[in-house]
Amino acid sequence: MSESAVITKVSLWTGSNDPLPEVTIDVPEPHKAAAIALRHFRRQGYRVFASGAYVNVETGTKRQQFGVRDIIAWLKQPEQADFVVQQAEGAANGV
Repeated sequence: MSESAVITKVSLWTGSNDPLPEVTIDVPEPHKAAAIALRHFRRQGYRVFASGAYVNVETGTKRQQFGVRDIIAWLKQPEQADFVVQQAEGAANGV
């Protein structure tokens, strides 16, 4: 990772009282970081589709919150097709 890379911290809230899982990703775009983090959390066994689940995305001093369903809807937009394919290929290759 280069010195100029922007680190995005993403945490997941699923409605439980458990500590929020958190992951850091070197993707500065909040929606993409959230989508990648959701895949990570799901692989770790977290209930990412729990009712009301959301992700907190923090890039530098900017903080945003997205509902999991909003991120899924964003991924379904036609202009996200290349990103979805890229992520699917990466997942298939174990990335």
